[in-house]
Amino acid sequence: MKNLILSIFLLFCSIFIYAQDKTETEFQLPKKSGFITPTFNLKQSSGTNNQVLGVQIDEEYKLDYSVNFNWGYFFKKDFSVGLQVSYNNKRQDMTFYPDGVYTISNSYANMVSLIPNIRNYFGPGRFKGFAQTNLGFSFGKGLTRTYTEQNDNKIDSRVYEVTLAVQPGLAVFVADFVTLEISINILGLTSRYEKSTLNNTSESIRTSNFVDFDINILSMNLGIGFYFNTKKYSEPSPGN
Repeated sequence: MKNLILSIFLLFCSIFIYAQDKTETEFQLPKKSGFITPTFNLKQSSGTNNQVLGVQIDEEYKLDYSVNFNWGYFFKKDFSVGLQVSYNNKRQDMTFYPDGVYTISNSYANMVSLIPNIRNYFGPGRFKGFAQTNLGFSFGKGLTRTYTEQNDNKIDSRVYEVTLAVQPGLAVFVADFVTLEISINILGLTSRYEKSTLNNTSESIRTSNFVDFDINILSMNLGIGFYFNTKKYSEPSPGN
């Protein structure tokens, strides 16, 4: 995974250098243009024989991925209003010993989000930065099962979230109307409502509010953007 992230980072560095060498070409994002950007995010980890807060963990596996589609329409130059649709899936399998009791835990969760957003672009050439502000509405459900020598438990959950987040990124025009894009969430304010049911009998409700300020390279979104009705022109060479 680390080698993959390093390769992606080097790729975008190469694209950045290429874009800087092409500064004579300007890409404009005028009013009434638009874009669609599918992105993908993946986090995966595993471990054996670890201790967390004094609890022995024999094996642990985590998988977290999301698929996003973002549509945008430019109401003025370099400013777009859009809607992002996202699907997120999480899985965690763990074998551990809470209070010395051998326990197996399997959990699954998925979430669907609708995220209205605005984007401000800056930079005249192929290389364009953007700052995206998101207001997200999410619904998800999950299932956690734990198995011990004494008993088995099942927890069903329903989750509702409202999130306000800042998502900066880079868009590099590798062709006239095609970009490679990378973005990362760096600041988010989330309100969360969760209802859980234990073994189909006992219900509990939890509400929470939290601020997340976490720059994590493993959480970056990678994708290809397709832009429509954009404008490109080259500055005349000196002496022409």
